Amino acid sequence: MKQASIAKNDRIIALDGFRALAAIGVLYIHCWSSFGNPQINLFGIDFSKILAIGGNGVDLFFVISGFIMYTNYGTKSFSVKKFLIKRWVRLSPAFYVASVLYILMAYLKNKDFPIVESAFTSIFYLNNILSKYNSAGLFWTLSLEWQYYLLFPIFTFFQNLKNFRTAFLLFSGIFIIIPLIVTFFLPSSTSLFTDQIIFRFFEFAFGMLAGRLFMNDQKQKNINMLLIFPLLFIVYAGRFLISKNILDLFLTYGSVFKWLGFSIMGLGFAAILYWGLHQKWLSNFFKFTGLAYLGKLSYSFYLWHGLAIIFIAQYFASYPSYPIVQVFSTFTTSLLILFPISFISYHYLEKPFLRSKK
Repeated sequence: MKQASIAKNDRIIALDGFRALAAIGVLYIHCWSSFGNPQINLFGIDFSKILAIGGNGVDLFFVISGFIMYTNYGTKSFSVKKFLIKRWVRLSPAFYVASVLYILMAYLKNKDFPIVESAFTSIFYLNNILSKYNSAGLFWTLSLEWQYYLLFPIFTFFQNLKNFRTAFLLFSGIFIIIPLIVTFFLPSSTSLFTDQIIFRFFEFAFGMLAGRLFMNDQKQKNINMLLIFPLLFIVYAGRFLISKNILDLFLTYGSVFKWLGFSIMGLGFAAILYWGLHQKWLSNFFKFTGLAYLGKLSYSFYLWHGLAIIFIAQYFASYPSYPIVQVFSTFTTSLLILFPISFISYHYLEKPFLRSKK
């Protein structure tokens, strides 16, 4: 492997910082949606539409996942069995504990809730496939992650047969054709596929590409800070393609725009990630603001934020106020409460297994 362009410690700090931004964005969007997506009008501009990009923090997570998987495993031989076991050990303890509590909460609200089916769905990470039995809406991302983990060894197999470029182009062709076939030949069933790997592949793929480019850097590059603005434009362009206004114009074939939007956002986020890893000041910012540390806790933060919002949003909803005030009250309170919860979850449900899986 060629030496990366910045110190490994700086790289980890930057990645953790981006994880934190993704987690905070997801928290915000769920707080916002809990109060009916209220507008934030200032100077004639609805800033809620700008901040709605926070909901695509999950897309940034997928890009980061692709980046990390490739930089850790993409250029070396590995046992597929051991790889999958490591991923299972990494994700499952915290996820299973969270699933039990979400299932319990759902049962307390509805005694007819299918406990056995929901437990089965979570045990085997089928949450976005058997969505009827998904105990928490946010768990669909874990199912998608596992689809990527199953696909990744196949990608590296083809890469080892030829090279990265050939494998990347081959898989790109496959994952361009499949969404088009699904959209045009199974238009009534596309909603079943849009949160599966066949529509989300390029978010992971562009993360892998960023990882490949990063690993091939032989010396530190000076990438202009101002490049962030056109890269953000790319992300927002992808976001625009999956907006309700666009999808309503193309009801039958809206899935094509979803696929294209996810892919463009993945490209933008991957470019931002690569850009950020070459900005020393950004690593310092993440470190001194505590975002890098929050990034280490981001998996637990993500798992538990749904439960936190349920209780905190109900509390603030009981007090008459402007919806946007309720949104930010719920957001800030959730952020403060989730930090110690995530800290405990990380140290007892993640960290011990990070050691054992080695």
